[in-house]
Order: sequence, then structure tokens, then C-alpha cells
Amino acid sequence: MGAETTPSWPNADRPEPRNDATGAEPNNGACPQQPGETAAAQPPPEGDPPPRPRLGIGHLLAATGLVAGYLGVARIAWDALESSGVHVRDIDISSAFSGVLGGLALGGPVLVVAFRLRRVRFPYYPGEYLFVIMGVRVLVGVVIPFLILWAAGLAVPGPAGGMRLPLFIVFALADPLLAAILCLWGALRVHEPGWRGFFAVAFVETASICCCLVSPRVDLALFIFLLWMGSLSTLVLMVVVISDIRRHKAYPWTHWAPVFLRVANLVFLVGVWMVSFWGTR
Repeated sequence: MGAETTPSWPNADRPEPRNDATGAEPNNGACPQQPGETAAAQPPPEGDPPPRPRLGIGHLLAATGLVAGYLGVARIAWDALESSGVHVRDIDISSAFSGVLGGLALGGPVLVVAFRLRRVRFPYYPGEYLFVIMGVRVLVGVVIPFLILWAAGLAVPGPAGGMRLPLFIVFALADPLLAAILCLWGALRVHEPGWRGFFAVAFVETASICCCLVSPRVDLALFIFLLWMGSLSTLVLMVVVISDIRRHKAYPWTHWAPVFLRVANLVFLVGVWMVSFWGTR
């Protein structure tokens, strides 16, 4: 009896083909994935942008709470300053609108905490850096009135000629100084050239305000220059935003929210200046 031979099939010696759609290796006898099962989630590549949730009713309720809390704390600070003899401007519609913008800007630091707890990078998009900067400035603006009350009547030596500088001016210097540092941080972190230019202009603006506060004399020319620089940074921002829209840049709402707040604040300031100008004529 002759030796038994194994039948030779046409494709017995060829390897199983790879799946061109997924690039996966052949199953090789492993149990196939059942219809109800899902594959394990793979972490996104390092260069992929972090996910952002869609704007929902929960975010709107949180924004309402921030505005209400900010207005409440601001009213407490206003009453404390008035009771101590420090005169501040009366509460009107313009101050209420400014308080609404300030409360919404606090969403930047709140989102930093919320995303960091989920181990998601924030800020990532250029507008998110602006969101954080605006919120931190609002927080500093809330703390400064209480520091002024604590330091009432105190003084520290000035920068030149033995000049005496009230301590509350030192506290007032904390806002533009911190803003200058944060704007420099934003200019170094973002990669888009237009947004980097905006943060650079904002850095020069806030650094100029710091120089103005520590100088022994503030003349009208320097004051006009600072106002012009403040308008220039917002105009640069508007040019950058228009360029992004024309190039169909896809950004989440966390990027566009601070842009809206910045433009709304500029419109608010221009309106206040126009009302003051026409009211004094």
C-alpha cells in the first residue's frame, strides 16, 4: 500500500490576505468579534486636538451661576468700599453689563479645572488661552478691592526721588502686570502666527500700562497712547478672527466664546465713551 498523500489545494501555501480597509492581520483561527462587542478604545495620537463637549444647557446654567456669583461678590466689595469712605461710581446699567461680561469670563478658569480633572488638555486652541487670561484678570479684579481696604492708609517708597506711592496703586499694578505675563505666555504657546501677533500686541499694551502706573508723572500723550494700544489689540484680534473665518478654521465654542466677550467689551467701552462725550457737550 502506497504512502498517503495530503491533498494540495490551490491556495494552501499562500498567506491569508490583509484587510485593506483596516490593515489588520488575519484572524488565524481566533474567535471572531461578536456583533454586540466593541473593541477597546485606543488613546488618540499625540498630535490630535483634545475633544470638546458640545455647548449645552448645562453650560448655560453654569454661566448663569457664574454671573450671579460675580455680581454678588462685586456688590459686597462695592458696599465695603463705600462704607470705608472710598468713593466708587454708582451702579447703573453699564456697570451691570460689565458685571455680566466679567462673570462669563470666569468660565475660562472654571473650564481649566473641569478639563484638568478629566485629564484633558486645556487650554489648547488659541481662543482658550484668551479665555483663561480674561478670567484670571476678573479674579484679580475681585480680590483687589478687598486688598485696598486692608491696606488703607499705608504707603511704600516710590521708584524715584523719594516719592511716596500709595499701596493701593501697587495692588492696582497687579492686574496689568499679571496680564502682561499671561499674554507673553499665550504668545509663546500658540502656533498660529495671527494669534501670536495678537498676544504680542496685548503684551505690549499691558506692559505699557505697568510702566504708566510706576512712572512719577502721567501726561495726556501717554494716556492717549495707552487707549490707542488697547483699541489696537482688539482690532488685531478682529482681523485674525475674520481671517480664520475666511479660511474655514474649525474651532469649538470654547475658542469662540472669549472672542465674543472681547468684542462685546469693546462695543461696551465705545458706547460708554460716546455717551460720556455727548453728555458733557
